Amino acid sequence: MSRYTSESGWDATDELIAVSNQLKHADSLQEAFEKYLVTREQAFPEVAYYAKHGEWRTEQTVAAADLDDSFSAKPHECYYNAQTSFGPDTQYVEGYAIHYTKQAAIPHACLERDEVILELTPSLDHTVSTYYGVAFDHVDVTHALIEREHASPIVEAAVVGLFADADE
Repeated sequence: MSRYTSESGWDATDELIAVSNQLKHADSLQEAFEKYLVTREQAFPEVAYYAKHGEWRTEQTVAAADLDDSFSAKPHECYYNAQTSFGPDTQYVEGYAIHYTKQAAIPHACLERDEVILELTPSLDHTVSTYYGVAFDHVDVTHALIEREHASPIVEAAVVGLFADADE
């Protein structure tokens, strides 16, 4: 995963450490994760956006190795993989990949098509149990890529008002 820090100080790598510490030894990872979001949303608008707009996505997952060559797949580059591979027949989903066996949640991006998660990041093939995230509009993702000129979490663009409906 590339190191990325937003203007608010939200850092995807630091988030991985913090959320994983919260989930260790939890009886219900989903419940512990939702409580974690509440504790972090005051400090970071990115987490608040995920908490407000996110939902559990426990659909079937297709791993990078099982996708055709039209999808980009670089290890540890989920934002790049998802943002450069999505199209009109897929939705860009950003939030967290939840590992039940490792008791960890990783800030993550993937694609979704017909309620099937397309896991484009080879380093996560077959290791994620479920996803929690926000589906972003095709136009918004394209706009953010053009505006920012690089692949990084789209949530920051949403919280700074880059999208017309960011407050909805």
